[in-house]
Amino acid sequence: MIDSFGLIPEGSYAFLCGETLRSVVQIHPSLFFSSLGFMPNLWSLPAGERTACGSNPPLAIFSSASYIKQPKFVFSMHKRRIQHLISDMDGVLLDNREPCYFAVKETLRYFNAGGSFFQDDFRRIWGCGIEEFWRKAGIPDYIPFEEIDEVFWRIFPEMPHTTPFEGTGNAIFELSMRSVYFALISAAREQDIHAFFNLPAYDGLTMYDLFAYVHPRCVTGKRDAIAEIMQRTGARPERTAFVDDSPSGLAAAKELGLLTVGMLDGYASEERIRAAKPEHFIRSPAELVDIVKDYL
Repeated sequence: MIDSFGLIPEGSYAFLCGETLRSVVQIHPSLFFSSLGFMPNLWSLPAGERTACGSNPPLAIFSSASYIKQPKFVFSMHKRRIQHLISDMDGVLLDNREPCYFAVKETLRYFNAGGSFFQDDFRRIWGCGIEEFWRKAGIPDYIPFEEIDEVFWRIFPEMPHTTPFEGTGNAIFELSMRSVYFALISAAREQDIHAFFNLPAYDGLTMYDLFAYVHPRCVTGKRDAIAEIMQRTGARPERTAFVDDSPSGLAAAKELGLLTVGMLDGYASEERIRAAKPEHFIRSPAELVDIVKDYL
């Protein structure tokens, strides 16, 4: 039984909540969920199965209300300048810098490349396409990228478990409540993105519950991937922010007209992130809340 229902005017955002929502309410047709096979299409989900976030803008949103205890609660907000936030994963939301650096060193050792490759070297050249990174790190061109990739990912899962930066889930949840729709872009494999989405985020919700869209693995640069996310979700440049720890990713977002936020404590060095001249800087995803609030 639906406790609360109403068609929300275009330009608003709402959660329609009850004891359990058992009927599908009208969703704006431009709402996209994912292009990865393991994330189901919204239209195929049973009614009331999960929370949904939409874009551009939704006519109405449905929720199982598992984290809102009060029945007959309707929450709405008007259009704001920043409606979409696209974020990188590793080094921005996930704090796995040390395990990644160790896996890179072991991969270089496997191919007898890199010589004395230190963490400063890693942060100095990180941020280009993945294959370009390996070539700059010292692996010769005649070794196929696929072979390098296989060795790296064989080592990386053996590293200690990594966790999100402190406050990541709370920040994403709070901004989601303010009508900001999150999309993920990453060079990680599908199974690693899947593991990230299974992490707890806020009060019983997982990361999966808070993201509206995820782009498939991006290994050759982010410009086309960012453009595709915007096209699929209906995001407009002047209403979209981009968070990354890669100078090339920040440059690509700037070319597309997005508001850029540089992560200073990610994979690339602070010096290189500052040189990319994003509009804002953070050292933790928790700081995104105060930044984005200024654009609401």
